[in-house]
Amino acid sequence: MKRNPMHACLALCGVLAGGCGGESGAVLTETEDIGPRASASGLEGRTVYLRRRSSSCGAPASNPLIAEVGDGIEFPAAATASLVSRCGVVPNPEVEVSIEGGSVLFDFSRVGEAGAFPEAQFDGYELSFARSCGDVVLDTVSVDAALSSATMHEARVSYHYDRIDVDFQGLTYDQGSFVKLDLELADVVCFRW
Repeated sequence: MKRNPMHACLALCGVLAGGCGGESGAVLTETEDIGPRASASGLEGRTVYLRRRSSSCGAPASNPLIAEVGDGIEFPAAATASLVSRCGVVPNPEVEVSIEGGSVLFDFSRVGEAGAFPEAQFDGYELSFARSCGDVVLDTVSVDAALSSATMHEARVSYHYDRIDVDFQGLTYDQGSFVKLDLELADVVCFRW
């Protein structure tokens, strides 16, 4: 799996900007790109934001749901169904979203009835993690096709060091639908000057 080439740029930008996460100092890495792989537990205790987004009407993403990564389900089905897409006609299925053991799980087992996400340039969810100097960053995000029941392709998932966009546009779902994303994290070292 290829490591994200943007991370070399992020490290350089951190040095040029003279800061990391609002603190004075520079972001340095131990290798040319981002540093050694970190353990999946690096997300434990981090604040995570979930937004519903659709490009079908050009409106911004919904207001976020906020949770702390830990044991259990970060975003229960009833909560995700309450995410109101600003496009109005977009379905808001009762999908449970959990982050555990280096994975993000989208579990549709609680949806009331089968449905489909609309065809659009993007229709899905945005997960972003609050980050401070020294917190781990996303190095790779991949779809675990073997454990996902819904047909999901790598091209539908994009990520940046602290954000994942998951595009479900056109995807049908029912109570048997499940998508698993595997996360690999990397350490970032911050020094104060």
